[in-house]
Amino acid sequence: MKRYIILVINILLLSNFIIGQQGIIKFHTLNFEISSGSYNGNGMSLEKKFTEIIDLGEIPWTRIKFENTELGQKSYIKITNLIDGEYQILNSNSIEKWEYTSAFFNGGLLKIELFVDKDDINVNFNVREIFIGIRQSETQTPSADGICDGIDNRNASNHKAVGRILIQRNNEIISVCTGWISSIGKIITASHCFDDLFNYPGAIAVIEFNVPYSEPDGTIRHPSPEFQFAIDRNSVIRSGDMSVGNDWAIFSAYNNSLQQPIQVQNSSLIVYDIRDINSIFSLIGFGLDGPPPFYGGSVRDSTNHTQQKDFTQPVSQSNGSTYIIFDGDVIKYKIDAHNSNSGSPIIDETYNCAIGIHTNGECQIDGFNKGTSVGNINFLNNLYPSRTVFLNQTTENGSTLTGSKVYYWENSSFQPIEIYTSPFPIVHNTNSIIVRADTNLLSGRKYNLWRRDNDQLTQNINIHRPVELNFIT
Repeated sequence: MKRYIILVINILLLSNFIIGQQGIIKFHTLNFEISSGSYNGNGMSLEKKFTEIIDLGEIPWTRIKFENTELGQKSYIKITNLIDGEYQILNSNSIEKWEYTSAFFNGGLLKIELFVDKDDINVNFNVREIFIGIRQSETQTPSADGICDGIDNRNASNHKAVGRILIQRNNEIISVCTGWISSIGKIITASHCFDDLFNYPGAIAVIEFNVPYSEPDGTIRHPSPEFQFAIDRNSVIRSGDMSVGNDWAIFSAYNNSLQQPIQVQNSSLIVYDIRDINSIFSLIGFGLDGPPPFYGGSVRDSTNHTQQKDFTQPVSQSNGSTYIIFDGDVIKYKIDAHNSNSGSPIIDETYNCAIGIHTNGECQIDGFNKGTSVGNINFLNNLYPSRTVFLNQTTENGSTLTGSKVYYWENSSFQPIEIYTSPFPIVHNTNSIIVRADTNLLSGRKYNLWRRDNDQLTQNINIHRPVELNFIT
């Protein structure tokens, strides 16, 4: 029996009343003035010109707002948390990306320093406001319509590709959602999660990864600034009507220390529209939580707004119950979620891929929570640009070999891609891509034929020799 290498090449062209599960937390704005003064470089070396300690007492978290700031070409501000030692450096480029705010710092004891490069002139910064967190007990919490059957089965999770989105409005409200990194580096969430960013002038957005446990009363805590990324508002592409089954958004974050989230986290989720009701499904996100039975009331705990995960039951243990329904672009499921789970990935655990985006907590209303399928054609057309190749390896009967590898040329070497159970997308910025097959023996045999879709490219090709695919533009 011969085996084949299948190159499935699809060129995708660019195209265009819900109960969402976006949560909110509150903060205060404190009038607080700091003026560094203006400095010129000494012509010889970098020099620290200004230092000030900010001591706000025992508060949950702090964020600084800058204005009228000039940092020249190489000068920078360094903000250090004197409680845990974490710090952030802001230069003229990064402070603009952060929209003249700092990252979030836990506690209220910070040191702010100004370092002036030898050749820069008129370097200075000014602070007029500081944003401070308030205790969860001072906020109100909604009912838990997304908790199925009245029992919360969510448990702590630590998926590196799933992050917490915070959108800070100027009326002392922060909306909270969930976002996740796709295998091409773009980040995915629900469209309604960005309403506040575009409807409130001055709103600013951040996505955080490796989020720590909250305080015992449920007040959120933040990861190190190295795991916080300013969201590029100009990158956001999202659905318009946001009806069930059409509520999706795709965006990018700015680099943090010259790296994208997918590089820092070294993790992502494959996007694939597979609909196998016999699989086990899960949902991961940063919903509200508290001790039973108060997950829907006013009492919170350290699990609040932290990453948690719930699963469906295997079909063999379902006792005839239906846990998931695929209905066009709508996915219905009995997987627990709460406010701030909006944007969470719906994951097929069997095939290890994201099949949807959670958007609606309605389990206590009509028996199912709901989300948007990644098969939504407008979503797919916007996620994958025109130069996208899908690679797959199958036997001659069309079945994918889980765990086999395809290789593509990048920089100066072939990079391996593990094929799970579906074609893997590669986005390329040039007019061609070079690929080769897995050269290892698989069940005592090797692949020996290349195909594009179902049209054979080359008969009996030596698979140690790469194949170049050209994009027609």
